[in-house]
Amino acid sequence: MSSDWKERAKREAEELDRKIEEERMQQQFSFAGKPTFLGFVQTMAANALIALGEVPNPLTGKQEVNLPQAKYAIDLLEMIKEKTQGNLTEDEQTELERTLTELRLKFVSVYNRLKEEVK
Repeated sequence: MSSDWKERAKREAEELDRKIEEERMQQQFSFAGKPTFLGFVQTMAANALIALGEVPNPLTGKQEVNLPQAKYAIDLLEMIKEKTQGNLTEDEQTELERTLTELRLKFVSVYNRLKEEVK
């Protein structure tokens, strides 16, 4: 059962990575548009994924893990969720909750992997 959970978390993280990469490619050429709430959520999610070592750091080109930075990005999204409660569209609320869930699962996965590497 433990491996089923890990596989599910891995698939969900890969799906999140794919969606963020697609969004990044779409937004790369559309910065002239108005910023959106979902664009902000995806930017914060991308920052968390970079800090989790899932995506190369655009400044260094390296995949580096920085758990405190990842936690900070996730905590910011949680704060935004709390502060915007009742003010989001259904799609925005759903996407924010989905993103937070996937990032939390990925955080735990990376934390556990690093913990095992230390043993």
